[in-house]
Amino acid sequence: MKRTISIIGMAILIFVALAGCKSNKQGEDALTDFQLTYGIGPISQQMDLRPIDRAYAKTGEKLYNEKCLSCHELDTEKNGPPLRDITFRRKPEFIMNMMLNPDQMIRRHPEMRKLYAQYKASMAVPELKQEDARAILEFLRREALAAPGTSKKESKRDPKDKSEQNVIEGD
Repeated sequence: MKRTISIIGMAILIFVALAGCKSNKQGEDALTDFQLTYGIGPISQQMDLRPIDRAYAKTGEKLYNEKCLSCHELDTEKNGPPLRDITFRRKPEFIMNMMLNPDQMIRRHPEMRKLYAQYKASMAVPELKQEDARAILEFLRREALAAPGTSKKESKRDPKDKSEQNVIEGD
């Protein structure tokens, strides 16, 4: 009888321990509201974007051509999705976190998991400094306005979004 109670007790302990491990893993992977909207990575606060800096965008274009173009065209699919309108689809913090922390973004963020499933490829880690990622973001902001049929006044961005996300300095 004692042996039966010991076996049942042990089974309960093992069950509780395994259930505890499972819930810890889920808690580890749970994302905050900020992470769901702005991504997972070093950009952990909302950015205050100014009008697009043309010189910074030019630096970003060079970096984009070196680090991103092999997988990302602006208007057509390649190994990864096209990026011309990315600044209309994603927050700037999200874009930068994807450039700076692609492994965690692909592993943990639900939207990036969907893209991974679609393209069947992980994003290469471009080893960018935060300043480089910011320059590429400026380039992408500039290019979003150069999209065929898109003007500064007629963009796809959320009308409630009052940020200067896609405004060129001096316009």
